[in-house]
Amino acid sequence: MLRPALDATPWLLPALVVTALIAAATYRAVARRLGVSRWHAVALLLTLGAIVAVTLTPSLDAGWWQRSRIITFELPASMAADLMRVSETSLNVALFVPLAALVQLVERPWRGRLLVAVIALPLAVELMQYALPVLGRSGFQLADVAANLLGVLLGTTLGWSGARLARTQGRTATRSRPKPPLADVL
Repeated sequence: MLRPALDATPWLLPALVVTALIAAATYRAVARRLGVSRWHAVALLLTLGAIVAVTLTPSLDAGWWQRSRIITFELPASMAADLMRVSETSLNVALFVPLAALVQLVERPWRGRLLVAVIALPLAVELMQYALPVLGRSGFQLADVAANLLGVLLGTTLGWSGARLARTQGRTATRSRPKPPLADVL
């Protein structure tokens, strides 16, 4: 399933390399601005870049110049079954899980803004695929938006749970430390 997708998207690897270069050049500024660690900033930038690289690089679909723009507002009946195996639907879900999980680890002032941006991103991607037929993508598909938003929901839940567990573990570790004797303090 992955090999045909990679073969049909010749610009994917160069786009991922450009993403890595942009992340290497900007991660310090992003970390400082969001108040996160440098590794967290790198992970955020790489996941966002991977989403853009996978969804907005030109495809080799033959005849894109002859194809009219497609808008599909129906959800396929097999969508639930597609989630249980490696398919385009399950990959669309998995694409947004890491980004949404990483957003939950950002401190409060930025978390809400970033979450709104992550929720809007699937719609923006599909609109760009529709507006730019030169990409050779299938146009606007509501099923892709739904699958991506399911990935955002799963990632948000996992990230929130992980952050809450880390905070709980941190408080437990702080409470369980023995207090030093008074003579050692003075």
